[in-house]
Amino acid sequence: MIIEIEPTSETPIYLQLMFQIKRAVVTGELLSGDTLPSVRGLASELGVNMHIVNKA
Repeated sequence: MIIEIEPTSETPIYLQLMFQIKRAVVTGELLSGDTLPSVRGLASELGVNMHIVNKA
């Protein structure tokens, strides 16, 4: 799953993350039993605070 954040968007980062994860579930990219990256790992990869990822 590829997550891309648009920092200049008016949509908060946590909502961008939430929408992309939901879209991955709906499209079948994420299936039952698949695991998401850890909060720290995803935050590091995206260059955002881990609390933002946790909120999403």
